[in-house]
Amino acid sequence: MGWLAFNRSATSAASDNNRYLATQELIWDVTTGHGLPKDADSSAYGPGHMDMPGDEAWYEGTANYQASEMLSDMNELLQEYQTFTTLPDFGTSSQTVKIGEAATFKDAAQVLSNFGTISTTNGLKASVSGNTLIVLPTQAGTGTVTLSNGGISETDGTANSGGVHVWFTNNPDGATGQNLIFSNASPEEKVIVTVKALPSASLKIIKKDSATGKPIAGAIFEGLNKEGQVVTKGTDGQPLPNGGKFTTGSDGSVVVDNLMDDPDNQVNGEADTIVTLREVSVPRPYSLSNNLASVVDSAGNAKAPSTDLPITLVAGTTSTDPTGVTFSDKAQVQAIKVQKTATLNGKSISTFPNGNYSLEGAVFTIRDDTQKTTLGKLYTDAKGWADLSVLIKTGDAYQTAAQYQALLNQLLCGSDTYSIQETEAPNGLACDWNGGKPQTFQLSDSGDDTQLINPTVEETTHQNTDTPLTVSSTLTKVDADTKNGTPQGAGLLSGTIETLFYGVDVKDATGKVIHPSGTPVDWDDGFDAVPIEITSGKKVAGDSVTLQMGDDVNSVGVKNLPLTALSAQDGYYWAETDAKGKLTPGYGYTANTTHFEVASGEGADGTGPTLDSAVISGSDTNVRNLTMC
Repeated sequence: MGWLAFNRSATSAASDNNRYLATQELIWDVTTGHGLPKDADSSAYGPGHMDMPGDEAWYEGTANYQASEMLSDMNELLQEYQTFTTLPDFGTSSQTVKIGEAATFKDAAQVLSNFGTISTTNGLKASVSGNTLIVLPTQAGTGTVTLSNGGISETDGTANSGGVHVWFTNNPDGATGQNLIFSNASPEEKVIVTVKALPSASLKIIKKDSATGKPIAGAIFEGLNKEGQVVTKGTDGQPLPNGGKFTTGSDGSVVVDNLMDDPDNQVNGEADTIVTLREVSVPRPYSLSNNLASVVDSAGNAKAPSTDLPITLVAGTTSTDPTGVTFSDKAQVQAIKVQKTATLNGKSISTFPNGNYSLEGAVFTIRDDTQKTTLGKLYTDAKGWADLSVLIKTGDAYQTAAQYQALLNQLLCGSDTYSIQETEAPNGLACDWNGGKPQTFQLSDSGDDTQLINPTVEETTHQNTDTPLTVSSTLTKVDADTKNGTPQGAGLLSGTIETLFYGVDVKDATGKVIHPSGTPVDWDDGFDAVPIEITSGKKVAGDSVTLQMGDDVNSVGVKNLPLTALSAQDGYYWAETDAKGKLTPGYGYTANTTHFEVASGEGADGTGPTLDSAVISGSDTNVRNLTMC
């Protein structure tokens, strides 16, 4: 009682006379044989219950003495004593839990805060929160938690050598008062609880694509014990879900709780402890594997994939923090190759007339139509081929090998429908492969489980053709005065001779000039399979494209002219001369020395010259007073 009054009460008896007197009277109750009263009114020594004459006057002579406060202090001290010496009431003294789960003991007596000394056995971790004792096992087996109120002993500097404290108070007249003594030998109150821990664990299995990291749903796993038998029961002896078959969900994972983790058979759980995880099946186009970095031996021979993975469960893990195991599988993929060819008027073009044409650099875009995603691009080589099985090793001037490998990794065998479409034509060719439309295809799964890393691909070939861009030009002559094709007097526009010349230097694929500017165009300068053709006028003998306007026809024209540049420009021009430069106007007209230019470069949109720019009108001046004989 003295220890409570001097150390634990809100108002210390060492400095408050009412508290001191209340403590003294309760101690007298005990030492004189009355025992602790149930309340202040029951005390044999409280105010109004004095056994010795004159005591009442002694109280009243004490500084700051107030009977009502003394009674209140006595009641507080009695309540504090009861609280301090009352044991917690947990209702039960033992619990069984799984490692990772906490055993909780709630104190109905609400005195748990007085039992602050805690000791444990078998790795139990104990803590107090309010009126609840929380016990967390760290290992399998049975352990105890002992709670003590610590007794009322003191070991600080105020204790004498025997551990006995002596408190001194002063009388109102300043003289030394009665000593209040208490000893460290006071009884200690204890309570013990028992917790049995079962070694339970949680396991999270993750299944993903080893190349892309994409989760794989529908993979099935099972756990094996050390004898290689399938584990079907959990920690509590109840059946595991689906008979011990664990299937990954849409996020590629599955969490399994309540797994026994007793490899050392501490609680007879060895037979139900998983030590090996086996992959039973995986949806196509994936193949069974076990995180293999390679599936070939040192000699380059394919190895059968292992589907078993040794694992070590961690007791105490739960669904929120499970042991994680990742299986990475390689999907079956296939490379494709596409060819770009050139055809003009139904005839295949094997060679080009100049360096403004090429099969290299056609861009093909690959899409997964099922997933509605764009996967990547292929670029053709000088022969018009884009072979993904080669490009993943070599790369090219447009993309690295790694970029092509990333494309291949997305071409999964299975049910998806893919499409390939030319989205950009190479120099000089129209973008009309497959009629300008995407071509769909699917990739079949070979079912070969050894093809996990860099599988041998079976090529799906898509061949089609593009049309080379060409130039067509027509020059129409009119009378300079009448502004039409009707000549004046005896003059004749027919008979006018026009020759087509190069307006720029035209180079071959190596950059060498093969047709200098100002030289006439020859008939064999066009495509081998589709030569330059006359659309208007009459051919004048010779190698050059020289035409004469015929009877009642005041125009000359040709088609199938090759492009002269990769950008829009006037690469050809008509001149009113023969191939050697001699002026050749119609009868009765003066010669027009203008160069009538022809647009003959590739447009910014990848097309050839427009019709309007290729149809030219020129005018000649009639010789006046012409007399016909």
